[in-house]
Amino acid sequence: METVGWQRARPTTGQTPMCEAMNTSRRKSPRMQRSPQRIHVDPNSASSCLLLESVHYLPHRVEYVHTHRPQWQRTTSLIMHHKPPLPGFAVRDFSLAEDWTFLNHGSYGAIPRSVQQEQERWRQELERQPVDFLARRWPGLVAEARGQVAPHLGTTSDCMAFVPNATAGIQAIIRSFSWQRGDSILTTNHRYDAVHRILQFAMRRAGGQVIEVDPSANPTPDSLRTALLAACRPHTRMVVLDEITSPTARRLPIKPLIEDLRDRGIMVVVDGAHAPGQIDVALDTMGVDFWVGNLHKWVCAPRGAAVLYAAPQHHDVIRAPITSHGHGLGFHAEFDWTGTFDPSPWLSAPRALAQHEAWGGAELRTAHRQLAGHFRDRLYDALDLPNPAVPGTPHTLAMIAVPLGVPTTHVPAAQHWLAAHKVEAPIIPWQGQTWIRASAFSAYNMPDDIEALIALLPKLRNVLRDGT
Repeated sequence: METVGWQRARPTTGQTPMCEAMNTSRRKSPRMQRSPQRIHVDPNSASSCLLLESVHYLPHRVEYVHTHRPQWQRTTSLIMHHKPPLPGFAVRDFSLAEDWTFLNHGSYGAIPRSVQQEQERWRQELERQPVDFLARRWPGLVAEARGQVAPHLGTTSDCMAFVPNATAGIQAIIRSFSWQRGDSILTTNHRYDAVHRILQFAMRRAGGQVIEVDPSANPTPDSLRTALLAACRPHTRMVVLDEITSPTARRLPIKPLIEDLRDRGIMVVVDGAHAPGQIDVALDTMGVDFWVGNLHKWVCAPRGAAVLYAAPQHHDVIRAPITSHGHGLGFHAEFDWTGTFDPSPWLSAPRALAQHEAWGGAELRTAHRQLAGHFRDRLYDALDLPNPAVPGTPHTLAMIAVPLGVPTTHVPAAQHWLAAHKVEAPIIPWQGQTWIRASAFSAYNMPDDIEALIALLPKLRNVLRDGT
């Protein structure tokens, strides 16, 4: 059982209002008093090489006051067997600009310095002898990296290939099949826009159809199952489902549905772009035909590192998004080499996973959800919306998306306006409404980060209404 509570400290004379404080440098003054310490991990673990600075684990009860925003006092009370890291415990380990409030880890992630250094090490090794590295050593190096990443996703390296990003993985899946006139692919209206465009392109070319269903803004197992099964047709060949939705930050309840779809002979593709590092992933027991997931988001690998999973029965069918020298030579040969590229993101992915585990692994993911619960409570309170959860409880994910109740006409202008105020949070048009999404990455985000966004919400809604 766990409870999280936040309280505002009594203002004192001379304090800087939140709306003014957000325009000052946010990290030049220490967020909290930290003393560097080293973590010594299991020498038999892959993360044993990591010596981490500035990490503190939460005691059963802790009270402290932010030094740069003294009007916000945080009181955290946790009752749990394993204690998650304190929010912001590794802020020094990232290169994020000190004068920005960064609430958008979900789009492109952020790379810890230890992983940046690992990527640079691989790049330097490549430059010492490019031909030897790429022409002779590469097959062994990429196989070793696959073997280290696969167990974290609940599968074996036999069923996993690296791809540059989840979108490239979806493209590979769709282009690997011969689509016929009358075929249909099902998805939901929570889908990622780039995936929607891939599906539309393939179906238009073949004379088929993409069918989008609406399982509601907050899908339940029954609403999702009812909407999808009612839309199935005799020529429905594939269903593409998000594990975690991008525009609405919902975790779709897909597990009970997979067997129903497979029993109908329909292939199941899961877009897990936001899943690795945010939720537990167990691919071999999921029962899907294909799955794609990014490592550059919540795992904090370099951008350009993602994974495609293919069930064994599809290994002879799946083709890489770029046809190159490995075409027709097997699953891994298809994807390991699609032309000259920078291999450092793939080779650095094991270090990113080791860093994730050294920061607590499952405990870190719990800390994300606890912080996200606070962000959720504050946003719903500020917008005077009914909270979908019990206040003070962890959120289901590390991202929150909330409707702002304004039209979508001026979303680009509003996004630029928000950026001009040094707050990074995506403004997303969805189903005729404007939503805002906030990420809670507990290694560097702090509870009061959400206050910088909340202070801007009244003016932001005006910008969304009239464009100025």
